[in-house]
Amino acid sequence: MRFLREILTILMVTLVAALIWAFAEAESLRKGEVAVELYFEPDATADRQLKLRSPAEAIGDTDLVRLTVRLEGTALSVDQAERLLRKPLHFRPYDNKSIPITPGEHSLDLRKILSDHEDIRSVAATIAAVEPATVPGRVEELGTREVDVRVELATGQAEMPPIPKPAKVTIRAPKDVIGSLPTDTVAIAMLEAPQLERLLPGKSEMLAGVRLSLPEALRNLKGIRLNPPNIDVELVLAQRTPTSRPLNVPVHVVLATVEQKRWDITFDQRFQFVPDVTVTGPPDVIRQIEDRKVQVIALLNLSFNELEGAAVQTKEVVFMTMPQVQAPLRFSAPSKSVTFTIARRDPTKR
Repeated sequence: MRFLREILTILMVTLVAALIWAFAEAESLRKGEVAVELYFEPDATADRQLKLRSPAEAIGDTDLVRLTVRLEGTALSVDQAERLLRKPLHFRPYDNKSIPITPGEHSLDLRKILSDHEDIRSVAATIAAVEPATVPGRVEELGTREVDVRVELATGQAEMPPIPKPAKVTIRAPKDVIGSLPTDTVAIAMLEAPQLERLLPGKSEMLAGVRLSLPEALRNLKGIRLNPPNIDVELVLAQRTPTSRPLNVPVHVVLATVEQKRWDITFDQRFQFVPDVTVTGPPDVIRQIEDRKVQVIALLNLSFNELEGAAVQTKEVVFMTMPQVQAPLRFSAPSKSVTFTIARRDPTKR
């Protein structure tokens, strides 16, 4: 019994010693160093913007500053600070009281700005130093101008002027830039060839999310933003060149496999082909059709219910190409309907 008490005493003393050691280790002072990325982002609703210069890096409208931060404090607080600082930190105008908002040139105190970040304020560790310590920047007041949107097509033509939605957008830029813009400045919605190739000529189409840009002469100006940056465009693409002559397109019957041995589908001679079919599409595809490298066929799809129905039926065919082409095509014909006779096949002749 006495031996057991001695064992328990030893275990208790060891546990207390371990806890004391762990606490002392956490509270012991140490230094740390960590690489940090600060992202200074624009605010689309702000009336001014901050633009940094070297050693900042411009990533679109965002400025990135990479710095080395030296920390001091207890081991626990330095570990906590290092974990937070390894994640990119983001700043926007008015979010941090240490970021200047007065228009003009400034030298930004990165240690102070970093210490005022909402994620860092609660850290007990001390930011002893940062390298670089400062970065130059300029705060500029922003102005706005409403401009028209002009739609341009990279290829092809529209049957009527395309309709941008909205028809006007806002340019936000430093006031001196706004004042220097030509009076005829527009925002351009460029419809690229891949977007246009998916459209069916002669049909009203809506293209969503078309990106806006400034005219070529203005694209090197800094700090300009369009609001909204993307719009929708409604247009009717002009007809492309059709086949040079009408086609007589053969009719192909499509039945489920299990039905093929049960039915005879008979056509009068005049319905074995669909006459005077024209194809509208890209010129290269039309040339392949005319050169017979691509064949146009008419599919007559018959379901079980249609087979069990009337003995004589009339139905419209569906046109397609063999092989299929990855381009928008439009098929036209005076009539797409064919008449045919359905007869159940004699079981002894299957």
